Amino acid sequence: MRGNKGSRDHRESAVRGSIRTISLLGIAVLLLWLAPLNRETGGDFPKKQITWAVPFSPGGGYDTYSRAVARSFQKYLPRRVSVVVKNVPGAGGRRGSAFLYRSKPDGYTVGMLNTIGLIASDLVKAPTQYDLTKFTYLATCGRGIAGVYVSAQSGFDTIEDMQKAKKVRFATSGRGSGTWLWGMLVKGLLEVPVHMVSGYQGTSEYVAALIRKDVDAFAIGFGSSLLPYCRAGEIKPILLFSREPWELMPGAATLKGTPFEELEDFNNDRVIAGPPGIPDEIRRILENSLLSALADPDLLAWSKKTMNPLYIKNADETAAGVKECVRLVEKYRSVFQE
Repeated sequence: MRGNKGSRDHRESAVRGSIRTISLLGIAVLLLWLAPLNRETGGDFPKKQITWAVPFSPGGGYDTYSRAVARSFQKYLPRRVSVVVKNVPGAGGRRGSAFLYRSKPDGYTVGMLNTIGLIASDLVKAPTQYDLTKFTYLATCGRGIAGVYVSAQSGFDTIEDMQKAKKVRFATSGRGSGTWLWGMLVKGLLEVPVHMVSGYQGTSEYVAALIRKDVDAFAIGFGSSLLPYCRAGEIKPILLFSREPWELMPGAATLKGTPFEELEDFNNDRVIAGPPGIPDEIRRILENSLLSALADPDLLAWSKKTMNPLYIKNADETAAGVKECVRLVEKYRSVFQE
């Protein structure tokens, strides 16, 4: 019996050793695959610091993601240069987006776009200095799943509860914002009698308005700043713009089984892009460096610790995602007419 046990232990040890070997081989193969990608012909690019533009003030979700990813990004560029975050706030993200769009297409200026916000601005014909379809898309690093949030004392537990009300007051920063856009979808597609209450800026103001009972709800793309309020039981999500349940917001209803499941693709992605016309060889270096950065152990640890989930797409997938958002807006354009 002892001999059989020893033999079994030996076999199990060998299996564990094989698994470790396979894992190490897999990592080695991955590194060998990525290395030549980051050495693609691009002359001596980069030879100076890269500017990372954020179209919002410091401290928000886009700024938080940008600073975390930029730190990782500079580690994987073929030549070690600094990546410096530059905040260009104003006009609901349009000013910073215009700055990025007008930058020299040499690969030394990249940035993060709030594509949902830019699409919403276009819906209300806000003045723009860019064409959303012409940016050089590089990658996606995160997704803020949109949701409808209410106070725990609101009396609303489901969208069906809202449908029965005479009026449901939704907080928004104004016409053409993301909160306005998702609120209008709830109104037009889910037949909730939404009444927009404008003038609120940022998550903290939306939450305060809910708790004071100045409004009944708001619809917003997820940011980690919502979690403390949800976990404290002060607010709760009653609908996610998602087909599947989400571990960060357990118990919330989803779009699964409704005619509007495709709206899962109409979420607040953290899209990384550059100005139009970046040469292909430089674009590939930027894309491959970003994809390597998004798999960096330190960034993964940051994501887990801060509850800022990563949602990764390459350049082609990112461009296709933006195109799909534009398609959905055109399909449901009548919903946004007030």
